[in-house]
Amino acid sequence: MGARRGQARRGDWLRRALKELCGAGRGGAVRDVAAERGAGGSGAMTRGNQRELARQKNLKKQSDSGKGKRRDDGLSAAARKQRDSEIMQQKQKKADEKKEGAK
Repeated sequence: MGARRGQARRGDWLRRALKELCGAGRGGAVRDVAAERGAGGSGAMTRGNQRELARQKNLKKQSDSGKGKRRDDGLSAAARKQRDSEIMQQKQKKADEKKEGAK
């Protein structure tokens, strides 16, 4: 019995707040949203949250899509191949020196 009375009070508070927001005192019609949803119902304001979650998901998807792509460094294919070859030779030289130092 006590829980039922608490739900009714909550509904009354909601109805009064809706009347104030919608301007029911100035001749505006107010739907009884609390009665339509049922006492203690939920789900009236879910759209805004869905939009925000979708926006965040889309931003993450866009940022992840560029991870595997090579940056444009302004070099031609031959120049890039030459640069990469020099880098690999330096790495190989370092590895050989390290191997010689360990023996």
